[in-house]
Amino acid sequence: MTVKIPDTLRTVSIYISDVPLQARSVGHLSNFEIIAYVPGEESSIVPLNTNNSIRLKRQIQTTVGDISIDPNTLNEFSIQSSGTQGECNEQSVSGGDTPDDRTFNIGKSNTKVVFTYGTYTVKDKIDVYYMNQPVFSTGCVGASGVTTISLDGTDTRLQVIVSPNCAGETGTAWYYTIECLTTLICEDNVCYCGVYRRQSSQTSAPSSNGCGGQGSPWNFIVQPLGSAWEFTSACDAHDRCYSTCNKLRSECDNNFLSDMMSSCTTHWNDDPDRLRACQWWAGKFYGRVHASGASFFAAAQEEDCDCTSKRRRRSVTNNNAMLTT
Repeated sequence: MTVKIPDTLRTVSIYISDVPLQARSVGHLSNFEIIAYVPGEESSIVPLNTNNSIRLKRQIQTTVGDISIDPNTLNEFSIQSSGTQGECNEQSVSGGDTPDDRTFNIGKSNTKVVFTYGTYTVKDKIDVYYMNQPVFSTGCVGASGVTTISLDGTDTRLQVIVSPNCAGETGTAWYYTIECLTTLICEDNVCYCGVYRRQSSQTSAPSSNGCGGQGSPWNFIVQPLGSAWEFTSACDAHDRCYSTCNKLRSECDNNFLSDMMSSCTTHWNDDPDRLRACQWWAGKFYGRVHASGASFFAAAQEEDCDCTSKRRRRSVTNNNAMLTT
């Protein structure tokens, strides 16, 4: 017999695609677990411990609300999972008259790949399978094209089968490539493109909104204080720095402190008491931003920066020869 948590637990963050819930034994809440599949990431296993709280047990960066629950009265539940990007095993394969059957471990589930192919003039057929199900077929054609394939389950593998000379001809040539859609990754104090850390491209001009974070409940305090101590220009410069692609977050924060200290000296140098007070508030502003500004930095980078379509390092296979470009 399986004991299940109420269906309300199935309604979770839009960033989690599948949440199967069941107990590993009957009647013990501590034996329930949630398997959360995060797009582009490895799955996260979230057990419910003996304190009836949600906790995460994964070796990836994850944020989970530690919420006490009563499964009999529960009517709301949420979870957030995030982690480092899985590897993307990009490939390019070409061949001729010999049939070809390969299985590639993309390194990610719940993601998308771009599949590009060419069969030239002699007709060939290329079939792609995911989780043993056909997801794309060129048909018997002599043509080229590109399509997007979704890996929307838990498996990270794609199988590609090439049937050359499907129309009874000979002397064919064909190729296909598998490339991952590049995602902006924000970690280690900077945002970058893909596992090879390519630089992102500026898609819009850096913007600013004075002191305080967008939507912050503390703006009613922060904004007047920033204005009173002449920090607004420093806050604007800090906002623009956060919105500038490929900037180090620490550089933005350090410049923010320096700008506020300079403003204190400029405006209050003749008043030692107010100068000290201004410098104290500058330290407070910096400390708060440095401690909790990571989410604002990532949001600004994601809004104004994008990853280019430049091809990353890939493996190129031709029959039995392996080249790297």
